[in-house]
Amino acid sequence: MFLSSLSCWMLTVTMVMNTCLIGLHCAKVRVEEEEEDTETSRIIRDIDHKTWQQSYNENQKLLVLLYPLNKCDKCTEVLKILTQIQENPHFPNDLKIVKSVSSELVAKLEIKHFPSLIYLRSKSYVSYDGNYDVQDLLEWVRLATRKITQRLDDSSFENLIKAPTEGNPSNWLVAFYKEACKSVLPVVETFGVRFHGQVNVAKVNIFDSPKLTHKFKVTNCPEILFFKQGEMYKYKSSILEASSLRDFVDKSFNNLEPKIIPETDFGYLPSNLTDYIKAYSHWDNSTLILAGVCILTTILASYIFVCFCNSKVRRRKKVKKSTKKD
Repeated sequence: MFLSSLSCWMLTVTMVMNTCLIGLHCAKVRVEEEEEDTETSRIIRDIDHKTWQQSYNENQKLLVLLYPLNKCDKCTEVLKILTQIQENPHFPNDLKIVKSVSSELVAKLEIKHFPSLIYLRSKSYVSYDGNYDVQDLLEWVRLATRKITQRLDDSSFENLIKAPTEGNPSNWLVAFYKEACKSVLPVVETFGVRFHGQVNVAKVNIFDSPKLTHKFKVTNCPEILFFKQGEMYKYKSSILEASSLRDFVDKSFNNLEPKIIPETDFGYLPSNLTDYIKAYSHWDNSTLILAGVCILTTILASYIFVCFCNSKVRRRKKVKKSTKKD
């Protein structure tokens, strides 16, 4: 009986000791993980809204991880991945990786979910919209390094719809915007990075391009048009996200009735001159210049003739008045 009690006591002590050892091991692992997270946090420095604005003004490159103040396990994972790609030889040397919990910056960039990764370059930014994978991130950084969206206006837009060449597809996604709705530009830029080589992306300032605004009957802000194979489709969804634009360009535009792209707009000219230009718009440049000179000469001669006739009439009236007085 004594031996049996001793065996039970020794078994209990062994179990308690094993439990303590397991607890100590788990605590050690947690401490090591916390130290690793702390070390990662020290490597990737924090910035605030002012630092972002300064980097923007100085045209610096930043890769910014935005995360909340409360605990975010996914954010911790992304921080580790960013530390890995920072040490990758293919990662740009002039690109700094930083992180921020600034509520001002979150509001300014209209961040809707965490973690969010923003690439600032060329005084514009683009959002990462993929899985947080090392290889995908490196490829995305490579594509997003240069600015994708082209600026178009009244003078440059006519070259937009042209035959595709190597590396220059004929499909275009164009955002018409003004200052009040320029938040659409990062969305379009984000879309453009993923569709690089498949769809060209452009922006048109409504105030700077009144002829284009009139030509395409732009009434909303922003207005997004998709040009594909000589036809035009209007984006009608109220959701302005890169994923919704991808869905629109991939398939949902097929549910819309295509519109013919308007020809060169003559809406600002008088109707009789409009008909004249349309009728002879096939002439070459030298003929058009000669015709223009002839028209201007005729107008000037007519003006001189009218002025001469008016002055002659006024002189006759003066002579008649003086004769009556006499």
